[in-house]
Amino acid sequence: MDLRTRKKRQTSPWIIRLLGLLIVFIPGSATAGPGICFLPDGLVGPCCQPANVVLPVFPEIEMRSKFICWESCDVRLCGGLDVRIRPVERACGYDSTRFSFTAAGGALSAWSGKLLMLYLRTWSEGNADGPEPRVQVWRFLVNGGLTPSATLLDRFGNNDCVVPPCALTFGKFQVTGYVDYALDCATKQWSVAFVLDHDCDVYEHDPCCSTRPGVFHPSTSYSWAGPEAGFVPDPGIRFPSGTLGMDEEAFRNNDFSLFPGTICQFEQPLAGGVLDVLGELCPCGGPGPLPAQYSVQSFTASSLCGSNTASIPFERWPGLVSKSIGVWTGPAYPGPEETYILRGWMTYFDGCDMTNTQEYFQGVETAFGYPSYTVPPFPIGSLRPPINSFQMDVANAVTTSGNTLVGSRYVSNKMTYGQMMPPP
Repeated sequence: MDLRTRKKRQTSPWIIRLLGLLIVFIPGSATAGPGICFLPDGLVGPCCQPANVVLPVFPEIEMRSKFICWESCDVRLCGGLDVRIRPVERACGYDSTRFSFTAAGGALSAWSGKLLMLYLRTWSEGNADGPEPRVQVWRFLVNGGLTPSATLLDRFGNNDCVVPPCALTFGKFQVTGYVDYALDCATKQWSVAFVLDHDCDVYEHDPCCSTRPGVFHPSTSYSWAGPEAGFVPDPGIRFPSGTLGMDEEAFRNNDFSLFPGTICQFEQPLAGGVLDVLGELCPCGGPGPLPAQYSVQSFTASSLCGSNTASIPFERWPGLVSKSIGVWTGPAYPGPEETYILRGWMTYFDGCDMTNTQEYFQGVETAFGYPSYTVPPFPIGSLRPPINSFQMDVANAVTTSGNTLVGSRYVSNKMTYGQMMPPP
């Protein structure tokens, strides 16, 4: 199907109603108590068959976070915010979670919204006390709309570095990103690391593909990151090139034709993949030398179940585009970890239904941090080498009928995630 034809069909309001039904009526995932560690997620099984995700009950988290306004690919404004992350609903592989940001010690409500969190995978990792498995992490990709409060609009509605101008037109603005929930298996304490992002016009409001096209903030973009402690915004760091190892993570599908049943499928083990950095750019701003906050990447991967994917250039996307957000520098979770937001178009051959599509994907890359391992971990003293902490996670942005969405809340039925091999 022609991509522009698909775009015309993607804004139908029934997607919102159907998504609501999906969350309400699909049987909830099996859960484990908050003190259980090194818990497999139940996604290992035969290719293309239905699966039930096994997840713990994630707690409500309140923490300090960082808000960054980027101007022409450099930091223009940076400040601390309180954030409350509250899971409110669960479906097969999805959590619906409310984010609420406040400032001035809670006196100023800033942004809030119910975001959709797609479960990707779990792993274990060390911490500041040592490299052996100590912490279990569950990663979600996040998307949805944030709404600025009436107070924020009244005080800062004309400040395009505080309120994205597109929110004045649409009432809210789309964010994408990720949330990592981490449970310290010794102390039983939960931690969270997250990044949300709203990009500049060239990607967020692209007239070729976005559901909300226009000229709103061509040189400005916005990011939220937590925890605030130890986080340093940095537009200049680069995710490393490398090879994705066999059996180190997977492809996975959601089958929306099974609605309202169990839509999750078992993982398709990764057969291998390659990630290359092709160049650097700043798509947000005018002529002249600008910081190269973004890198263009080439990505290919395949699964042992016959699926394969590859990044492609399309319209203003020169390939898979990685946006540098910053780095945590302290010993607390997630440790000395770099973080990036991914966007771009990819081909995807599905080995389960034998279809070949070309779709928009979004996701995250993280690098370094503490050594990571599979779950359950090998016994202490007989550990295989860690699978390292160069991680990449992407999922397509579609309606439940498979039409591509850019710039609006979406669901995903195709996911790819992998760990890069340690450098020689």
